[in-house]
Amino acid sequence: MRKLWNALRRPSARWSVLALVAIGIVIGIALIVLPHVGIKVTSTTEFCVSCHSMQPVYEEYKQSVHFQNASGVRAECHAGYSRHGEAQTGSEQ
Repeated sequence: MRKLWNALRRPSARWSVLALVAIGIVIGIALIVLPHVGIKVTSTTEFCVSCHSMQPVYEEYKQSVHFQNASGVRAECHAGYSRHGEAQTGSEQ
């Protein structure tokens, strides 16, 4: 443990470069993964209607044809308009 502490207090040039590379890799992975996780978490209808002002709209939505339809495909809060045809037909246009 003492050797590790001394190495951290007085790093050599080689260890400094390795430390910078390791830190860069960790930051790079975080910059790739965290946005995807954030989008996945916030792209749910439950997240969309978690605001108290959206509760009446959500109740109305649950009674609409957009929520209950024969094909089982729902128009969700996060569904983009560019995929409208895919949602209706099940295939890309």
